[in-house]
Amino acid sequence: MTAFVRVTLAALLGATALPGCRSPEVRFYMMPTPPPDEGLQPEDFAVVIAPIEVPPIIDRPQVVWREGQAGMHADDYHRWGAGFPAEIRRALAEHLRALLKSDSIVAEPADLPGPDTLRLSVFIQQLDARPNGRVDLRAVYTVRRGDDREVTLRDVADVHVKVKGEFPTDVVVGYGDAVGELARQIAAHMRRLSPKAPPAPASAPAEP
Repeated sequence: MTAFVRVTLAALLGATALPGCRSPEVRFYMMPTPPPDEGLQPEDFAVVIAPIEVPPIIDRPQVVWREGQAGMHADDYHRWGAGFPAEIRRALAEHLRALLKSDSIVAEPADLPGPDTLRLSVFIQQLDARPNGRVDLRAVYTVRRGDDREVTLRDVADVHVKVKGEFPTDVVVGYGDAVGELARQIAAHMRRLSPKAPPAPASAPAEP
């Protein structure tokens, strides 16, 4: 190895050790949710939440937001702690616990068997964040009841919330606010669901 090569290699190795040459630190995020409520009751609403479906363009570990009319930005140094669909479901469950005052809100594969258990499926059709703008969320959700999975509710939610800044943390808060509003719409419909009527008693045989 020539002296020139040895000096050059030493200079490169030294440069990688300089603090200014480090890669940016990767940060991981969770959506904000309501604080724990000690007054929850396990015998109230029982809800099982299926995995959340999202468009492929946002189904990635990075925090993603829209740039202009056609661009999407995925930030490699700002990521979701548990993946985007899983984080949406976690936040949705926490909001529903608070809104329905129930501790019996679980995510599949956990189950709560019983005739009055509500099973929630959510398909996110649109979830766009615009820094210093807003988050637009459109979701189709279905509620089934009991072990026979009878459909009792199917509806569409349109949500628009403001993003207060341009930093990734502001985008994360905007996503959390949008999921919170989605939970409020779902909870309002769930409260209006009447309990499933018990089966009619069998008619007694006629006396001879």
